[in-house]
Amino acid sequence: MLASLKEHDLRLHLDDFGTGYSSLSYCTGIPVEALKIDRSFIAEMATDHVSASIVQSIVSLARALDIQVIAEGSDPAQLEDAAPAECDAAQGYLLARPLAVDKATALLVSGAKPRALAVA
Repeated sequence: MLASLKEHDLRLHLDDFGTGYSSLSYCTGIPVEALKIDRSFIAEMATDHVSASIVQSIVSLARALDIQVIAEGSDPAQLEDAAPAECDAAQGYLLARPLAVDKATALLVSGAKPRALAVA
C-alpha cells in the first residue's frame, strides 16, 4: 500500500524517529523519504553527548540510505544545535504553529511560506 502511495507522489516521513516503536527496519522495509528526529534528542544535543551522538548516528544512517533528515525543535537554540548535525530541514513551533485544515489549505493556495530558518 505504501509503495502505491509513493507512485501517486505522496511522500512518507517517519515522525519522532528514535522513540517509541520506531525501528531501523522501517528505513529499508518501506519507502521512507525522510526521518524526523524527535525533538527530545534535538533539545538535549548541547548538554548531553549521548543525545548528540544519537542525532549524528541517525543523520549518518539517513545519508547512507539517501533519506532526508528533519530536526524537530521549538526554539532557536535547539535548531542551531541541530545545524552541525547537518539536518536537511527543521520543523517546530518556531517555524509555524499547527493549522486547521482550512487555514493550512489557504496557506498552501496563497503560496505563502511559514517563517524559514536555515539549519545547515
